[in-house]
Formats: sequence, structure tokens, C-alpha cells
Amino acid sequence: IEDHQEALKKSRWNVFMYLGLAVVLFGFALFPFMSLSLSVDEGIGSVDTTVDVIGLSPGGEDFTDIPVDIEIVVQALPTDVQSIEVFMIKNTEGCEATDGSVEKTRNLLQEGNSSHPNAYHVIEEPVESQTYDIEFSVDPGTYCIQVVVDTEGTNKQGINVESNIDIYPAQFPLATIGLICLLLSGFAFIGAQKHGKFVKAMIE
Repeated sequence: IEDHQEALKKSRWNVFMYLGLAVVLFGFALFPFMSLSLSVDEGIGSVDTTVDVIGLSPGGEDFTDIPVDIEIVVQALPTDVQSIEVFMIKNTEGCEATDGSVEKTRNLLQEGNSSHPNAYHVIEEPVESQTYDIEFSVDPGTYCIQVVVDTEGTNKQGINVESNIDIYPAQFPLATIGLICLLLSGFAFIGAQKHGKFVKAMIE
């Protein structure tokens, strides 16, 4: 009886251990390990920055892509603004590339001909005092993130647009390990139930 009671105790501890690990891993998977904020330059009506996105995605459009959440906060706009475009342009030199590759990829994204289309969004007829949420999914690499306010004229005065960007590079690997821990917790629970029934039967 003592041997089976000890095995029951260990099985129950395994249940709590694996379940706790799963909760911790899922919690970290939902935490953005990369965050940044950008403000559109009123003088040119756009802003860009280079970001290195790390991750374990093998490449191509699939379920291992790295989630990117972008919040566009529109505080003020000129009356002739038609849209706000958001780009994540993959380029080894980022926004510093001078060979025209950034502009070429940008045009492909606008035309819908990019091999990885989940890195472009357009907000048609944006409204002041509104917040727009955008979700991208990208591969690891160096990106040029651009937020462009499109106006009919050349006057850019009065533009007040900010963007908050959260990148989740560890979501897929942590969620995968968390799922494995959850399965192990389930097996440990089944084992604990068997030991518990056996110990109860022996005592009776």
C-alpha cells in the first residue's frame, strides 16, 4: 500500500507541475517580446523604421508565421486624406536600401502580387479620434515598417497619427511546448486516477 500511495503522490505532483508549466508557457506566448511606437512625420506624411524580427518559422506563408499586432491611433487629419497604408517590407538592408528594392516590394504588396501578402493593410477614409487594429503574420528577417498617410494635395499639415507595434516572435514555439506539457499533464492525471483507484481498493 505504501508503495502505491507514493506512486499516487508522485502522479499528482506531475499533474500540477506539467499544468503549471503549460500555464506559464501559454502566458509568455501571449506576451510581446518586441514593442515599439511610431509617430507619422507631419512634414512628409509618413514614418518608417527598420526592425529585426526573430523566430523559428521556416519561411513562406504557414501557421508558424510570427504574429504582428499594429494599432493605428488617428488623432487628427487634414480634410483631404484618402487612406492610411501600413507596410512591413522584408529587406536585408531594411529602410536603408538604396537599390529600389523597398519600393519594388511595396508596389507588389499594393498590387496583391507579393509571395507573402500578410504584411500590407490599407485603411480607407480614416476618421479622426479612431483606433484601427491590424494583424500581420510574417517570417523572420529584417523589415522596413512604413506608415503612410495618403492625401490628395501636397499639404501635410495637421497630421497626427501614431502607431503601436507588438511583435510575438516566441508565440509558436512556446505555445507548442505548452501544448506538450498540457498533454503530459493529462497523461499524469490518468495515471493518478488509476493509482488512486488501486490504493482505495487495497485499503477497502
